Amino acid sequence: MIPELRTAILNTDTADKHDLILYELKRMFAYLLESERRSYNPKSFCKVYTMDGLQSLNTGDQKDMTEFFTDLITKLEEMSDDLKQLVRDLFCGILTNIVISFDCPHISRKLEEFYTVRCQVADMKDVHESLAELTVKDTLEGDNMYTCSKCSKKVRAEKRVCFRKLPKILCLNTMRYTFNMVTMQREKVNTLFQFPMQLDMSGYMETNLIDKNKLIGDGNPEHDEEKDSESTSKYPPASPSSGNDSHLFELIGVTVHTGTAEGGHYYSFIRERVKRSTDNNNFSTNADLLLDNQQQCQQHRWYLFNDAEVKQFDPSQIANECFGGEITSKGYDQGSDRFLDFQFEKTHSAYMLFYERIDTPSTITTTSNIPTLQLKDSIPYAIPKDISDWIWEDNRRFVRDRHLFDHHYFTFMWTLCHHPAPVNTLVIKQDDQQEHVDKSGSITESYDMLPMQLAITFVFETYIHAKDKPTMTGWVEYLCKQFTACKPVAVWFLAHMTRDDTWLTKVLVRCPNHTIRHMFARVLIDVLHKSRFRDSSNEDSLVVQQFIHKYLLIISEGGARLSIRYMSEYFVFLHDFARNGIDECYLLLDCLCIQQLITFYMLHRGRQPKQSSSNNNNNDDGNTSSDDENQSSTNLLMTTNAIDDDIIPLNTIRLPANNNLNRPGIFEKMFPLIALLLETERTRSNLENFDLHLLVENDFAFIQQQILDNINLKATAHIIQLICYKNDVYANKIVNLLSQWITNYKNDMNSVQALFKVLTYLIEQNPNNITNENNDQQQILSTLNLDKNWCDFASLIVIRIGKLIDICPTQVFEWFNNVVNKSSIIHRWIYNNIKQWLKPYLLYNTYTKVRTLIAQLLVALVPSAIFRQTYRTGKYFLNLSKQQLASATQTTATHGTITSLLTLNQQVIKNRIVFLSTY
Repeated sequence: MIPELRTAILNTDTADKHDLILYELKRMFAYLLESERRSYNPKSFCKVYTMDGLQSLNTGDQKDMTEFFTDLITKLEEMSDDLKQLVRDLFCGILTNIVISFDCPHISRKLEEFYTVRCQVADMKDVHESLAELTVKDTLEGDNMYTCSKCSKKVRAEKRVCFRKLPKILCLNTMRYTFNMVTMQREKVNTLFQFPMQLDMSGYMETNLIDKNKLIGDGNPEHDEEKDSESTSKYPPASPSSGNDSHLFELIGVTVHTGTAEGGHYYSFIRERVKRSTDNNNFSTNADLLLDNQQQCQQHRWYLFNDAEVKQFDPSQIANECFGGEITSKGYDQGSDRFLDFQFEKTHSAYMLFYERIDTPSTITTTSNIPTLQLKDSIPYAIPKDISDWIWEDNRRFVRDRHLFDHHYFTFMWTLCHHPAPVNTLVIKQDDQQEHVDKSGSITESYDMLPMQLAITFVFETYIHAKDKPTMTGWVEYLCKQFTACKPVAVWFLAHMTRDDTWLTKVLVRCPNHTIRHMFARVLIDVLHKSRFRDSSNEDSLVVQQFIHKYLLIISEGGARLSIRYMSEYFVFLHDFARNGIDECYLLLDCLCIQQLITFYMLHRGRQPKQSSSNNNNNDDGNTSSDDENQSSTNLLMTTNAIDDDIIPLNTIRLPANNNLNRPGIFEKMFPLIALLLETERTRSNLENFDLHLLVENDFAFIQQQILDNINLKATAHIIQLICYKNDVYANKIVNLLSQWITNYKNDMNSVQALFKVLTYLIEQNPNNITNENNDQQQILSTLNLDKNWCDFASLIVIRIGKLIDICPTQVFEWFNNVVNKSSIIHRWIYNNIKQWLKPYLLYNTYTKVRTLIAQLLVALVPSAIFRQTYRTGKYFLNLSKQQLASATQTTATHGTITSLLTLNQQVIKNRIVFLSTY
């Protein structure tokens, strides 16, 4: 809080350079002065500010505080001459590098400007010791003698750095970052480093450090070498401080860094510098005002500025918050079995200190006769009209929201909506106010519905936007109770959302709060489930149909421009609605729900499907949209999420093509919904009248993308089974494609595992599947109820997967182990072909896992569960007597497996004998 600089920036009309930065600084300072909010979001300032001249500030990268401060005041100097002079008066001081010769009368003095003073922290206990180290005298003698430029000879001398002129605002930079030469990494020094509330700099001034007799020893003043930068030549340095200038400074601000040298966070403690205005306080008496003025003179307020958190701070806690050092904490030590004191280094400590000079200390004192700074009178400033209008429009919204989201207002609305309606309700008779049932689903309104309509509007327009919602559960239960008790209210609710989908898009699609979205979906399901509109000729049923059609239009009209970040509950609602009954499934099928879901999913995965002729909801937007369109769509979100925060639009997630889906849970319920609707269509028409074009086009691109995204693979397998129902052509094609995709993605283990999982689910979920564990009698009985229209994927899959052994043997044998006892067809096929795999993969394969998997496969072929579970232990022989007699089929399988192993063993022995005989 430096009022002079803030006022000068606001009063500067034009800038020679950095005009955009000047405008953003005006916006920032004006907002902090005039806004009713507690903080300002500087995102627009970060967009225009550049430190390297190439790109804007990246708020995700840690910048050095001192470098940013120096760069900022340098830019301020370049904006105008008035700002340059003010910055130099406030922050610019002068150091003297002086060398006094012992053997000649010459003195070398070099002047250097500074804006910040670097204070060493390592091995220092406080600021005074660090400043003393900075101004310490260094004697130059022996091999390190000084070469006098006037005498042209080496002389003994003393060298010292001291302060010649101090600025009004003294900025100290604590050097807490060091470079460790052992680890070759930057480190932060967290040792204790103290600093006082008042700093006396007189002991470090040139007039007090250098003997005056030495300064006047050189009779010719031209011998002094006063050199300075180009800026000093234009604005010559002031003469050494006279006796009237004060060297006493008082702390007005501290910037704290928490974290490490590689990353962290900055926040500040700042002292109030301007008197508070009390003219508008109509509730304070004269005695109160007098007391307040006395308190302001004796005790200055400090504030913590930590991002959006701004609160009053107790200055007595500065030592604990800013000095660094160690903190002691008690912890339990298991070795000594007692609680001990453990010491940890604090990661938060002061990084920059700001002191302000106390002018005329002789006239400004406190009750203890200690000079101190006083609050300044407010300095007049001018705010540009466009900035002023913007701030006051934001204040209007803030004040409105503050009253709108007040808990007293919420209590009033709760009482009003729960107040019992009068017994004799009056129906509105006027023609201009009465609403009749029409095609849009509107109904006749009466006075008894007004409290319920008010409650619905209040909850979805106001209450859900509040920061704290303690009675949300009560409101939801109240609405569900009213929907159950009053059918016209439910119809009005659905009809209103049919006419205007604002609640659907804002609450269910774009709301970042999962609880709010879940609550809204629950209310919708409760309305549709308890109403149970069944008569298609009924006008109420027409309202439900129109609502579902409007609901699906959200994704068909939004297309790729619609953000999917918060859409999980959107698909959950559709899935729960379809599970209410077969009539709901028929309604979704009639509304072309499957086609719209597939189109929406493929658009967001960067693979736009071709529209089927039966799909009347064509999307003309395609698969691309401009950034302006995305930005405009995100601006139509909820007005505010918290009354003390700036309105920040939600981020839109654009998924690029051929990229992994970051949030697979969003579509988790979409694919079971598609499977459920396909199953309903199968029971209704055997899928004879259903267009499968979107499901099978482009070589089953929808199925491929779904598997690669690894979303609900069980539902994927179910969808494949339904697509191939009564269609062997599709079955052969999809199995060939699955085999081809495994070959294409053999280097991507996640994709390969997902593909094999789908194959496993196709075997497990086959309604006609007969496992190898069933006995012969169960197999005969099960064949009586088989539906021959279902595809037998086991016979199709196992042959094609067997051809992939050379490509990915580990995954193939692992899959064989998983499914060998889940299908008699696969078991029989593996039994007939395992001989040719034993020698290359069991004996001579270099990978242990492959050898282990084929050995386990041999064990899995034995049709005895007890043997497979205990073949590595001696328990097998103990449990052998408890096992039932094997069937003929099981005996044959066991005999074949043992025969294969014996044959292999004989071949190996024979090969060894031939090998040894050659030698």
